Amino acid sequence: MEAEDLRRLIRSKLDDGRLPYDCMPRFWGGRGNGEQCDACEALITKEQLVIEGVASKHTDKKPTQFHVKCFYVWDAELRAVAPPGFSILAAAIAPSTSTRRGV
Repeated sequence: MEAEDLRRLIRSKLDDGRLPYDCMPRFWGGRGNGEQCDACEALITKEQLVIEGVASKHTDKKPTQFHVKCFYVWDAELRAVAPPGFSILAAAIAPSTSTRRGV
């Protein structure tokens, strides 16, 4: 799928609720196993990586599954319409707020 077509598809799915439009506080990845990407709807093969996560407000608590490329496009589309500074990726890799020294 062409990049612009993928972006439009993801934006459409965000607009109509087929993809989460809110925070995904935890996500994980691994080797694909024939899952269907919720963004592009193509299969995620064993040769590809799958990124999964559960959005905090998405109605069906089933993990959303993405190809890596689709995940990045989804995040970019969220940032395009979200408040300044918002990024699902930035939230996930933010520095620890630990007060212990040497951490």
